[in-house]
Amino acid sequence: MLEPNITRGQIAIDPINGVFFYKDNSNTLVSTTLSWLQQNYTAISTADSATFGSDVTITGNLTVNGDTVSVNVSQLLVEDNFLILNSNVSSAPSLNAGLEVERGTSTNVSIRWNESTDKWQFTNDGTTYLDLSSIIENSVTLGLHTTGDYTKNLVAGTGVTISNNSGEGATPNISIGQAVATSSTVTFAGVTAPLTGNVTGNVTGNVTGNVTGTVSDISNHGINALSDVTITSSADGDFLRWTGSAWVNDAVNLTSDTVGDYVKNLVQGNGLTISNNSGEGATPNISIDTSIVQTRVADISDTEIGYLNGVTSAIQTQIDSKAATAGPTFTGTTTLPSTTSIGDVSSTEIGYVNGVTSAIQTQLDAKAPIANPTFTGTVNGISKTMVGLGSVDNTADTAKPVSTPQQTALDLKANSATPTFTGMTTVAKITVGGIEIDTTSPSDTHVLKYNSALSKYVPGVATVVAAVDDLTDVVAPAPSSDQVLAWDVATSKWINKTFSASVATLDAIGNVSVPSPSSGDYLKWDGASWVNSATSYSATIGDGSATSFVLTHNLNTREVVVSLASATSPYESYHTDWDATTVNTITVYFASAPGLNSIKVKILS
Repeated sequence: MLEPNITRGQIAIDPINGVFFYKDNSNTLVSTTLSWLQQNYTAISTADSATFGSDVTITGNLTVNGDTVSVNVSQLLVEDNFLILNSNVSSAPSLNAGLEVERGTSTNVSIRWNESTDKWQFTNDGTTYLDLSSIIENSVTLGLHTTGDYTKNLVAGTGVTISNNSGEGATPNISIGQAVATSSTVTFAGVTAPLTGNVTGNVTGNVTGNVTGTVSDISNHGINALSDVTITSSADGDFLRWTGSAWVNDAVNLTSDTVGDYVKNLVQGNGLTISNNSGEGATPNISIDTSIVQTRVADISDTEIGYLNGVTSAIQTQIDSKAATAGPTFTGTTTLPSTTSIGDVSSTEIGYVNGVTSAIQTQLDAKAPIANPTFTGTVNGISKTMVGLGSVDNTADTAKPVSTPQQTALDLKANSATPTFTGMTTVAKITVGGIEIDTTSPSDTHVLKYNSALSKYVPGVATVVAAVDDLTDVVAPAPSSDQVLAWDVATSKWINKTFSASVATLDAIGNVSVPSPSSGDYLKWDGASWVNSATSYSATIGDGSATSFVLTHNLNTREVVVSLASATSPYESYHTDWDATTVNTITVYFASAPGLNSIKVKILS
């Protein structure tokens, strides 16, 4: 007896010897003897039960003549869009037909066509059947066609007025039309109509709809009760951030939740001491090391620097807006109090200026003294007492004493040479090491930057890095011409490397290996270098004798799509079994050997 030429999952029957053949998943041939009745080779029946362990495909029609067909599957797929019940009825119908649901220990339910009434019916309890047409065409009867509680009418209670309460289909309007004592409790049970008027007191229960007006307190309903808000472990200082689908609590992230530049920490330089510099939320205190400043600012003592304490704006700007004590020049209207005195000149004496219409000195120059005038040479016979200047001595300017108020004011100022400052020192401009530091118009996001055009340090935005090597992930201390930055896996840094000014081929680059690329290849990183890789493989197979073929596609994956078709017209598709034998090969199986180069195979990754 010859063995049939079949492959995995296929069956064969030897009608002469009554043997049933089947190849399992391991490609092992299994056979069993059948007992059947053969009638004119048109119908075959078996007296034994048969069990198939794999898929069975019937390309023709399947006719089952029996009482019961059991389909024990988790999912039943039917291509036809109509199921025909009572298909053997050819005369007047008499039997009901429908679908019944098996509910285990509970009563089965069903939907059926009642031939006696010619109506579709359904049952929820297995006994009482309701006509679908009565529900679809007529009104739903509460209590008959529904389950659960319902409200037929509303009854107005204390302080409540109900209008438009005519029953089914009405839209009741409920309003509090009279005063309700604050100690009274008004309960609305199952009311969905609008409520009009002010409510004083607590409202307990759920409100569906809009509330217009002011609510003083909503107990047990925090912001997390809103449908689009999700609060998780909220902390002091959190804010609400929109994620695209909900509002969530989050701390402010200066990098992602703000715009503009910010200062994370301060770094103290020479001559400065910074304390309380712990980062976000801190208030840094910047102090100047006076011993360092004195070496930078010549001829200014610590005491003189201390005079800057209390100065709130640019000193030069303040000085420029003041009149000199010697020979001052005032502009605009100068107003002095009535009690103003200048030195030993009393307010009364100053008052004598009232009424003067031109320069006093010009007028005096045009006049001769009343007593003993001397027009040339030395004026004799006039004492300082006679002219009201008894306290005035003929003392040189450099020897004149400083008054107590003047000395007090001077004591609050810093010396121009080697000044000494105490406390928080604020300066508009300062020169350190011969370079001016100009802090005019600073901003919270500014840093001091050297301006070569102005030859001084000025406030500005830190948008430019002085050198690429200053970046934390770059190590390029001494680059040379034509070098480029390349990522170094060992150090996890960008380093400077030398490449030829021109590369003849992609394969000449150090971390690229593509010796024999093919059309359609792409570059893929394999963990050590860039290599060429294909996305598909094609081959033509068939030699007239072999029934299996091993194809090497080198796609480095078992997740492939395999299609087969005839190599000649009309190029019909071909269906057969195949295995993903390795990540780079597949094995294709045929029931019979294909002809020479008759099958084209396409493999896609």
